[in-house]
Amino acid sequence: MNTAQFDFAEAAAHHDNGRAAAWQDFAYPLGVVSQKMAEDTINHGVTHLYVTKRVAAQLMGLPSTVFQPSGIAPRPGIFRVGRLFGMYEVYYTPKVLTETPTSAQILCVGRATDVTRNPVVLGDAVPPTVIPLAVNADLRQGAGFYARNFTAVNPHDPSSRGFAMIEVINM
Repeated sequence: MNTAQFDFAEAAAHHDNGRAAAWQDFAYPLGVVSQKMAEDTINHGVTHLYVTKRVAAQLMGLPSTVFQPSGIAPRPGIFRVGRLFGMYEVYYTPKVLTETPTSAQILCVGRATDVTRNPVVLGDAVPPTVIPLAVNADLRQGAGFYARNFTAVNPHDPSSRGFAMIEVINM
């Protein structure tokens, strides 16, 4: 399992510049899980981060040399927050990850160099089909749409290891 812990208070204690400088130290645990992911998948490291509202809010306050905001207004579902360290796409997610006033989880996902090596596979089990419907009693005609899709963890073991979790503590 690819996990790491980032002690925000310890990082902040080493800097006089406060929150922004402490978040720059986040590059270390992120780099460690990214390299482990590259070795585990035999293909790629971290490319995307999914964060909670508290982490997203802190990242939005960082200087543009560290974080470039997307300009997308906050919304209730998943949305792109911006780019961290010029390398990682950051998305807010309201579900799955847990946070408290002093800790939060960050889900790291790696996008493979080719589609078949991604950690999650998506596809059509049945191609999307438009089916003409019979004429109603009021002589109106219609059409039905049918599709069956799937989303699953990649069954190829090395490819399925394209995930990592970083626990941020003492925020």
